[in-house]
Amino acid sequence: MKRRSLVLVLTLILFVGMLSSCDYNVAVNSKYEADGSLGRTITLSKVDSEAIDNNMFGINKTKGWDVTASVEDTLSDHNVTVSFSKKFNSVEE
Repeated sequence: MKRRSLVLVLTLILFVGMLSSCDYNVAVNSKYEADGSLGRTITLSKVDSEAIDNNMFGINKTKGWDVTASVEDTLSDHNVTVSFSKKFNSVEE
């Protein structure tokens, strides 16, 4: 019984640790036009430069998104802000 409790406690600690490491600063902005088209901008803050090509949304320049990146702080590993923008002809696209 004691071993089972120890395994449960260690599992919970590991699970909480994994959840706390999943901190993303994401902003999504959509602008709808009268003709039915829309523009979407997704901004990832405090990420490393790898997020430009490999991010949780799977979006990048090769998939038709305009990409802008800026460095916020040179002392940190996660110091890049990346914005992805794309115009869609309709909501269904």
